[in-house]
Amino acid sequence: MSLKEELLKAKLINKKQLKQIEHEQRLERKQLGKEGLQEKETARAQEIDQKREEQRKRDQELAQQQKEVRSEKEKAARIQEAIQTGKVEEQYTGTRKFYFVAQDGKIPFFLLNDKTAEKLERGAIAIVEYPAREFVLVHKSSAEKLRNLDENIVRFYQRRF
Repeated sequence: MSLKEELLKAKLINKKQLKQIEHEQRLERKQLGKEGLQEKETARAQEIDQKREEQRKRDQELAQQQKEVRSEKEKAARIQEAIQTGKVEEQYTGTRKFYFVAQDGKIPFFLLNDKTAEKLERGAIAIVEYPAREFVLVHKSSAEKLRNLDENIVRFYQRRF
């Protein structure tokens, strides 16, 4: 069933309007001739191709954005996992102030006991900041993983070469 017949059946147009449309189409075809009709079809085909190409580009851009978002989420999950597995669980609070530079340039400090401060100085543990302004002490292995994922997360780590 053609579009005209469907419109007629749905009573969106009547028979008189249908005949008028068909008459106008015949006149247009006569005026254009074979060459004009071919040009019109060619132009229509080019327009369709152009729209398909634009749609393909939009789809590719969307796929790339989704891939980047997925990659960022995976990276955040790996960072969170490394922090959780390497987090220093033992009691480390004390009277010794240990200063370091945060990502925003401020200089916060931890109040540490002597044993924990010594471990920080030796490089056995490190200070990480994730997410912003949340500081955690992690073990050396986690600090190395975090440095490989995002160097800016590790705020203090005394590496030995």
